[in-house]
Amino acid sequence: MESEWFTAKQLTEIAPLPTTPQGLHSHARKSEWVRRMRDGKTIEYHIDSLPEEVKEVLHLHQLNETRAYYRLQPNDESTGAKLWDDVCEKIPLLQRKKLVELALLEGVNAVFFRLASSLTLR
Repeated sequence: MESEWFTAKQLTEIAPLPTTPQGLHSHARKSEWVRRMRDGKTIEYHIDSLPEEVKEVLHLHQLNETRAYYRLQPNDESTGAKLWDDVCEKIPLLQRKKLVELALLEGVNAVFFRLASSLTLR
C-alpha cells in the first residue's frame, strides 16, 4: 500500500525539492500544500498537493522499496537460485506458470517459505 502522507525529511531526499526541512516547509507554505500535524510536532504533506514530478519519484521509490523486500540476501542467492531451478525442472509447464504467478502475487520470499514449510512437514 502506498503512503499518502510524507514528512519533510522524506521529501528532502527527492531531487527537485529543497534539501533541508526548513527550506521544504517554506516551499510548501508558498505552494499551499495540504498538510497535517502528526504527534503534535511532525508536519506531513499529502501526496495530492505535491507537484506531479515529485509524485512520480515517490511512486518509483515506493515500488523499489517493495521490490527490494523480495530480493534474496547475497548469501542466499545460490541456494534460492538452486531451489528455483530444481522446482522448475520437476514440474510441468502449466504448474510452473502458476508458480510464477504466485511468486509475483505473494512475493518470492513467501513462495520459498511455503515450499520450505511443505518440505519440512513431509
